[in-house]
Amino acid sequence: MKGLIWLGLAAITVWMAVLVIPDDNLHVVFCDVGQGDAILILKGTRQILIDTGPGKRILDCLSEKMPFYDKNLEVMVISHDQSDHAGGMKYVIESYNVTHIERMLRQGDEISLGELKVKVLSPENRVLGTSTESDKNELAIVSLVSWREFDALLTADASTKNYPAMEGVEVVKVPHHGSKTDLEPGWWQAVKPALAVVSVGKDNRFGHPTAEALQAIEASGARILRTDLMGTIEVVSDGVKWWVK
Repeated sequence: MKGLIWLGLAAITVWMAVLVIPDDNLHVVFCDVGQGDAILILKGTRQILIDTGPGKRILDCLSEKMPFYDKNLEVMVISHDQSDHAGGMKYVIESYNVTHIERMLRQGDEISLGELKVKVLSPENRVLGTSTESDKNELAIVSLVSWREFDALLTADASTKNYPAMEGVEVVKVPHHGSKTDLEPGWWQAVKPALAVVSVGKDNRFGHPTAEALQAIEASGARILRTDLMGTIEVVSDGVKWWVK
């Protein structure tokens, strides 16, 4: 009987491992971390984490979306120094082996993992010693994630005036959690993404996303998904087609 129990446990372990073997698709995961940003990008056995959210909730997302045996993160990018984007950094570092931490990227820099590219669109220059929260937002790292024919624009908290209106982008992370002061309706009309993802906390004190932001996005024809309503949102692409998991 004991031998059968061990055999059963071994079989369960094998099937668990099979279930978490990475596929060949690109996965862009907008983690539900409350009022903050955390985007996990997975391609094969390698990962890039852009921002961490404000606290430990990022660990729930990482443990759910990464194989249980994988405790290595190839790259972690912190878009800017605010707690809702960088507050969980210490918890990630305590729990995972992070090979590269990037905090000072600027326009033209690029992270490459094979065919997967993360190109920095903004800011033009990194300015040290910024003091106001507005300065930090406008100098946040904005990046374009590209794999074959699929593109996702990750905007952090930077206003749409800081980066180009790029046609052909399938997915846009809504800037600054849907603040009305960080968007231009004409930008959304020019980009016309298929999907706009709002990373935002439920019943947050800022009133994000604002009605003005939602109206501008809806007018562009984009589908809107929100982490406060849906939890973690995962977009998957085979390089040509894409879908929400």
